Amino acid sequence: MGLRVVIGSSSKSGVCVSLVLLVVAVCTLLPGNACGKRVLLMPSHITSHTKYHTNIARALNEIGHEVWVCMPSFLVERNVLDTTGLHVLEYKTDVNIEALTMHPLPEKFWRNETENVFDQAHLMLTYVDQMLMDKKFGDSVRKLNPSLIVIDSIPTVYLYATLAYRLDVPFAIAGSHYDPMTLRVPFNPGAVALPVFQVSKHMTFPQRVVNLAALSLLYFVDMSGYSNAVARYAPGRPLISMEQLMPLAEVVLVESDHILDYPQPVLPNVIRIGGAAISEAKPLTGIFKDFVEKNSPEGVIVVSFGSMVVNLPDYVASKMSNAFQRLNYKFVWRVNMSSPEPGKILTSTWIPQNDLVAHPNVRLFVSHCGKNGQYEALYNAKPTLCLPLFGDQWYAAERTRSKGWSLTANIKEASADDLVEMITELMRNATYRTRIAKASEIFKVVQGLPVKRAAFWLDHVMKYGGAYMRYAGQEMPSYKYYCLDLIAFFGCIFGCVFFLCYVMCSRCFRRCFSSGKGSKNKRE
Repeated sequence: MGLRVVIGSSSKSGVCVSLVLLVVAVCTLLPGNACGKRVLLMPSHITSHTKYHTNIARALNEIGHEVWVCMPSFLVERNVLDTTGLHVLEYKTDVNIEALTMHPLPEKFWRNETENVFDQAHLMLTYVDQMLMDKKFGDSVRKLNPSLIVIDSIPTVYLYATLAYRLDVPFAIAGSHYDPMTLRVPFNPGAVALPVFQVSKHMTFPQRVVNLAALSLLYFVDMSGYSNAVARYAPGRPLISMEQLMPLAEVVLVESDHILDYPQPVLPNVIRIGGAAISEAKPLTGIFKDFVEKNSPEGVIVVSFGSMVVNLPDYVASKMSNAFQRLNYKFVWRVNMSSPEPGKILTSTWIPQNDLVAHPNVRLFVSHCGKNGQYEALYNAKPTLCLPLFGDQWYAAERTRSKGWSLTANIKEASADDLVEMITELMRNATYRTRIAKASEIFKVVQGLPVKRAAFWLDHVMKYGGAYMRYAGQEMPSYKYYCLDLIAFFGCIFGCVFFLCYVMCSRCFRRCFSSGKGSKNKRE
């Protein structure tokens, strides 16, 4: 593991900052380009998002860059992320914002409660605000003097861009959320779906109505925080809006692509790289190796609802156990419960998911349809039984179902018989394996290993900048981008023409009326 520096209210913070300066000084004195460029990655507080940022960070480190990853203390303490070769800039906080915002979501799903995205956004924005207003943290980043700051693409952490703006450091965006409105990418709301709806590539008329209404609402709701964000977090710098700041990113790396997701319009500086969580599989070890490689003639099925959902309600765990025991396959199940049949079902609260899904004995993946898991299944050509829970998982499930790689069910409503039937269909019908095998081959040819593409583009913009890829609409003030000046100009012209036509018609009407009345009086 690389150097870890703690920033916060601790009395040792002065020593920590000195360590940062020492590292900077040593790198400066090394000959040539031994340290490469210094890059700071600022993912959101969510474990899965930090995971793909650390993957990108390691890829950057492999090509010679000195890479720092900003993490809150609650993530560092869990020690579940591979930071080999990286430097961790730890932000000391007593608040586990991931537990407050993300962990309640599964419980709400089981209780049939609706997610309140605005409450979540408020909590996240409060956390980000405290971080950006922390003078010690800002000073540590300034003294680090990175060549590039890479921020996550979640709207609630767009505010990290103000830190780069304050320090006059170029910034890039990397994440799974693709926001064409904020990035000023021209798109058609009738053809590009908001990734929260369970829709196929071609939306129906009602779906297009709902999609347009939702996008229109999002345009007027500021999810990125304060309207005066630049004034608040970058005082002394020229005042611009967040709407003007975000399109100035050197490059935008979107963790989706047209193979797993639906094709969408992009600009030269928007690169759809696929899933950065994908990595080459490592050999299995220990109990996982023994279980998967011994006595598995019919194949193994991996079951996981992600890192946040290891505790299942009794009725869900019971019907899943019942279904698994009735099938002639072995199961590796990430869940917090004892195995009902240890020789057939291996349960654990942690599994080496990517390594398991890649194993040739594994033939099916049962998943909640998180992005990381979906890309692991695609890369390793494994069909999926999709059991989505919340958020964009329903959208993610539908896109693979519509491509013929998976089946989807609501785990609250599906019975044990339903699960048996769907698993049997996916295991015995070779069509699913054939389709995803072809998609996997295309993905590897087109995208390669996404983290390497991400590292290439970040390295590229550090060398050459990204301004040459930026189109004019991303550099315009809002009134020009939305053609408000043109609308006003033509509105004035049409108004004048209408007024002149009205005046002329009125005069003609009065003359005709007056002439008719005069002729009538003469005849009398």
